[in-house]
Amino acid sequence: MKTVVIIVLVLMLLGGSGAAGWFFFLKEDPEAMIEEVVEEVAPAAPVYVRFNPLQLPLIGDDGIDQVIDIIVALEVPDDAAADQVIAMAPRLNDAILRDLYGVLHTNRIMRDGIVNVNAIKVRIVGVAQGIMGEELVNDALVQGVAQRPM
Repeated sequence: MKTVVIIVLVLMLLGGSGAAGWFFFLKEDPEAMIEEVVEEVAPAAPVYVRFNPLQLPLIGDDGIDQVIDIIVALEVPDDAAADQVIAMAPRLNDAILRDLYGVLHTNRIMRDGIVNVNAIKVRIVGVAQGIMGEELVNDALVQGVAQRPM
């Protein structure tokens, strides 16, 4: 009986030592595990809402001088925001057309008769964020600009 008690005590001592060694030396820190999981989660890819091409006539003294075609897509954070932008597309389209027509007519975003694409992009983002909010519209992608003299 004495040997059984000694064997049980030795096994308990070895088990306790092993558990303590694992707990203090081999077990990962829970905060480190959380940081690893956070790092593994990739940010959601943005969603792009493409609009129909915008056509803007530039009217001069003798009528239409040129027509400018612009293809735009708005970058939104997720599908829910894309659905909201799509629902407001007619209003966004109208506001963008009115804004760009006003600045194109006064030549504020044209240099030597050529459209400044960066200025157009800034105007589109400003109009879209003004209507939808900064949290719903990240950026605008100007996918194409064509100027046709008449």
